[in-house]
Amino acid sequence: MEPGVSRTAMASSMAWWAKYSASRLLKHIQEVDIALGPFGVSEPRSKAADYTVPILVDYYTLLVQKAQPEVNPFGFLLPFDPMVWVGIMISFAVVLALLPLVTWALRSNLPHQWTRRLSNATFYTNVVFENIRVFCQQNLQMHLSMNSTRFLMAVWMLMVLVLLRSYNGALTSILAVRNIPIKIDTLRQLVDEPSFFVIIEASAVFMQHIMGSKQGIYADLMGTKQEGRMIEMTTTEMNIDGLERVRHGQHAFVLEELTLKTLMSQDFSKGGACHFYMIREKFMPFFFAMIGRKGSPLVPAISRRIEKMSAFGLYYKWIDMELSNATACLHSPSKVTVTEPYSILALSGVFGVLGIGIVFSIALLIIEICRKSAM
Repeated sequence: MEPGVSRTAMASSMAWWAKYSASRLLKHIQEVDIALGPFGVSEPRSKAADYTVPILVDYYTLLVQKAQPEVNPFGFLLPFDPMVWVGIMISFAVVLALLPLVTWALRSNLPHQWTRRLSNATFYTNVVFENIRVFCQQNLQMHLSMNSTRFLMAVWMLMVLVLLRSYNGALTSILAVRNIPIKIDTLRQLVDEPSFFVIIEASAVFMQHIMGSKQGIYADLMGTKQEGRMIEMTTTEMNIDGLERVRHGQHAFVLEELTLKTLMSQDFSKGGACHFYMIREKFMPFFFAMIGRKGSPLVPAISRRIEKMSAFGLYYKWIDMELSNATACLHSPSKVTVTEPYSILALSGVFGVLGIGIVFSIALLIIEICRKSAM
């Protein structure tokens, strides 16, 4: 069979399917000899029509809008995992507590002027700022006269040195990366996201299955219909109106993987860019086959030819020829690297931290001035 015949057959099948949706298929199957499809195999349909042997097994999945790369203003926090930041703060607090504690425990061995310092609140403030100076890689101004305090500070300085070297090396590369956020990557996330609408093929075999679900993820998916978040469309409506809704966000297709690949291939062929993202999760496999009239002798004859065609892999070969650009957007990266200068937006988080520090310093200055004026 020539590829041109394959394309014509597919186009004729899609036209027939647009005219006779799944709900009308059982009523009008007697009007035709064979329906190319392929159509999902289900028990209600098998009562009114005969299926050929399965042509393929296809899974359902989701198609959503592909987000654009965005700048993370708090990218300066990314070199370390949140638990590492927690560990740093805990270590900082431990050193702050141990340094005065060790000094106080050994106060009997200290000169008289050091004993007086321990009773002064300024001493503890200086301890705090000495540790901050270490973190900022500045020299120490406090004289450490005991070996225990020197060893404690040396360990803290070594830890800070290793952390800062690791942080500086990773930060440079991370600020040059743009993240592509993936808001919906599983069926559960789609169900739990109240701002997203579900577009599903009306009267499809998948719709028939989830309508009978009493519990689990498919029952929750059916619950979106009661919430007003499920939109049922015919195939023709999905290819026109539904695709535009997904393109503009807040909508997701629930369709067979092969159909979604077709839509992505056609969209890439037209615009040369990837506007959609097909999630990696697959669910609900179905057999797909051709349909004939009940008792038609054509069905077993075609089934024998389908078995031979499948054995040689012709069907999947034709699919690859039809979907020439299908793989262009299937494995698009979640991060992209740019070579442009750092923008103010990329460093806005750093400037925000600086602004908060300046405001806090001014507030402390005002408090100190007020306290001195009161004295």
